[in-house]
Amino acid sequence: MLGKLFIIKFTHSVIFWWQALCLGYLLFAGITRTFNILVLIAIVSILINGLLLLLNNGRCPFTTLAEKQGAEKGSITDIFLPDCIARNIFRVSFPFFIGELILLAVRYFTGL
Repeated sequence: MLGKLFIIKFTHSVIFWWQALCLGYLLFAGITRTFNILVLIAIVSILINGLLLLLNNGRCPFTTLAEKQGAEKGSITDIFLPDCIARNIFRVSFPFFIGELILLAVRYFTGL
């Protein structure tokens, strides 16, 4: 049987890659002026993730779960990514998401 910590890391990694895919799709949609249900799904998915972080005081719930299963407190051990990437995800992804929303809005409302 797989360990609980492994399952938490795996699940968190899958969610991370889903969110990365959503960010990538939003950029593609903004560049190509693609407006469909997938854009809405990507935006809502990212907003739900952000809401969960906000409700948990900026801390990912998976980190808390991982620590309860024995991961070191304060370390990013709940995802299968290099530490330097895991620590900077929010610093990069939040402004990137805002920029994509601006790009989508400009492309949608101005037709540029």
